[in-house]
Amino acid sequence: MIKTEALIIGGGLAGLSAAMTLRGRKKIFLAEKEPRLGGLAATVRKGGFHFDYSGHLLHLRWPETTRLILGALGANVRRIRRDARVFAHGRWTPYPFQANLAAMPPRVRSECVRGFLAA
Repeated sequence: MIKTEALIIGGGLAGLSAAMTLRGRKKIFLAEKEPRLGGLAATVRKGGFHFDYSGHLLHLRWPETTRLILGALGANVRRIRRDARVFAHGRWTPYPFQANLAAMPPRVRSECVRGFLAA
């Protein structure tokens, strides 16, 4: 039986951040079902192309988290400024769609808010 002070389930960005934050202060055990760490933050190589899955996930809002993740990645980071939009209801809405409802027609905004509250 493994004895630990902190059990972290999942080796994605949140689990790895928790492990790095607790490192040296608690005896931790990180459990990950996949053969690699990183969760949805991954790059897949197919047919000579690289496909990054983490671009839509890695929005670094807090300075401490930014330092932690960028420090762990070292020089293996490329910042890309994205201008993604979704065409719906006759207009282009900035992505992520859910955070930009103000760009939608009033009827659609109301429908989205009602759906959110009902969920």
